[in-house]
Amino acid sequence: MGLSYSGIYLDNASTTSVLPNALERFNEVAKLDGNASSIHSHGRLMRKIVEESREQIAEIVGAKATEIIFTSSGTESDNFAIKGLYWHNSKLGKKTIITSSFEHHAVMDPAIWLQKSDEAKYLQVKINSDGYIDLRDLANMIQTQKDNIALISIIMANNEIGTIQPIAQVCEISDDIPVHTDCVQALGKLKIDFHKLGVTAASFTAHKVGGVPGVAAIYLKQETPITPLFHGGGQERELRSGTFNVPGIAAFAVALRETEKKREQINNQVFQLRERLFAGIKNIPGINFIGADDLTGSGNQNQHLPNILNCTFSNLESEALLMVLDNENLSLSAGSACTAGVFRPSHVLLSMGQSEELASASLRISLGNSTTQEQIDKLIQTLPKAVERARAAYASRYQK
Repeated sequence: MGLSYSGIYLDNASTTSVLPNALERFNEVAKLDGNASSIHSHGRLMRKIVEESREQIAEIVGAKATEIIFTSSGTESDNFAIKGLYWHNSKLGKKTIITSSFEHHAVMDPAIWLQKSDEAKYLQVKINSDGYIDLRDLANMIQTQKDNIALISIIMANNEIGTIQPIAQVCEISDDIPVHTDCVQALGKLKIDFHKLGVTAASFTAHKVGGVPGVAAIYLKQETPITPLFHGGGQERELRSGTFNVPGIAAFAVALRETEKKREQINNQVFQLRERLFAGIKNIPGINFIGADDLTGSGNQNQHLPNILNCTFSNLESEALLMVLDNENLSLSAGSACTAGVFRPSHVLLSMGQSEELASASLRISLGNSTTQEQIDKLIQTLPKAVERARAAYASRYQK
């Protein structure tokens, strides 16, 4: 059985294809012997590759090399930031965690877990109907909870709807409170400079920018006290023990460097394709676009990732629509979170005031550097009929 698939992939917000140069670098390094923690010649060569890659990544994201800590995934990086900052600061009597109400589950779930297991007080900043955090709500929380806040975590660009949040303003409002941002979705789309933003910590991962899955990083501002999640070998200055994924780290540096070099070109390319897509599907009966204000003209120009288009449909369910599209060789995703095979309403859309029915009927279309006009035209041609079929299934199930 072959490992290739000829269908159209429009789920780049979930993961991107590995860039050829990154894959070449991965394979080159994977053939080498040695553990990067060993002191012999083989080990020193592997460590040299790690440190050179760290320096390259740090330069691109506006950080010092010593502030970049390698992990296995964006989820691990988020957990490290949320739990590590909380555990340290809770010893000082600070037990309040603040996030937005539409964070990725890798941020929200650790906060909820700490609320249950360690008596953390968990507060969520409101989101407006356009998909942006309410800075006044955040300021009020800080004013009333300031002496008790362990950390604040606000996503840089939402993974379901693509809206870009004002992280620099969050840092200004927060003063000396630690601020973490999940920039997994923003990396490679936005110019990132952690020092200028003023964040304490930030999570990002390789597979969103053409690297291989299984390697990621966290930016941790120099001299920030934090409690490690892992203990063992003492790697990463004893902040994150575990054997280095040297091939993955090397490929990460190559992929990020190449993506950053072409960032503006790719952004323009995918935005033009998204404009074409928007124009081609905007008249489908019962369609509603979520957070796409750079296309719909409702405001906040240039405050949206160029590659994500999220829409909802009346009288259907995401699961059925995705299955119909998959049968037409189109791979997309829903805003709804799928847990153990069960679709649930998108917490992102619910936080924006969407009804449970519409939050269960969303479609996230996310483009990448390999997306073509022909693929977009195929979706434009296919989607109206797919919506009709999904609505027929919905009617048969619920409107007997």
